[in-house]
Amino acid sequence: MSESVSVRTFARMMGVSHTTVRRWLRDGYFEPRPDGTIDAAAAEQALAAFGLPRHRFEGGGADAGGGEYRVSLAEILARPAVDPFSAAAEAVVAKVLAVDLDEMLPPLED
Repeated sequence: MSESVSVRTFARMMGVSHTTVRRWLRDGYFEPRPDGTIDAAAAEQALAAFGLPRHRFEGGGADAGGGEYRVSLAEILARPAVDPFSAAAEAVVAKVLAVDLDEMLPPLED
């Protein structure tokens, strides 16, 4: 059985405020136990599936101990251009461009 902790204790464990933990409970990210405590391991796993708490994933990259790497706009713009559209997206764009708006709109009155 996992450790059962209070909302405030779980907040300290996660590095967030107790208000944030209550918001997560309200929004259904995880469920409290019937006595109002939190299964710390299950709640942490459920939050990780949503990428929460964000500071663990946006702390400056994996080398800084922050989890996933956060890319800056400068790094994105420095990369070589890649065609962002898949074949399916290109097909949709082609269909949209092929629509004749003159046929769809009523004639303008003078």
